[in-house]
Amino acid sequence: MYDTLAGLRGDQAGIRSVAAYTESLADAMPHLVLRYASSLRALLGYKHYPLRSAVVTALGHVLERGFEGQEPADVSSDQGVMYDVGGDA
Repeated sequence: MYDTLAGLRGDQAGIRSVAAYTESLADAMPHLVLRYASSLRALLGYKHYPLRSAVVTALGHVLERGFEGQEPADVSSDQGVMYDVGGDA
């Protein structure tokens, strides 16, 4: 995939289109994007910021959907608590 996009060096509109498509696909079908996450990871080395940004956003959509419906952990009960990590003194 990286080699295919390397030919688009001068085609900024094409790169932006691929970036927009990647973000939209991740929002609509995160399970599909997760399947190809290793291929998307290779695009993080690409020099064009819009494409790198789209990959990060796409992976963010995957993570967001993965935790959808789960309650956040309640850390308020741990506030002000000191933990003894030194063992018995």
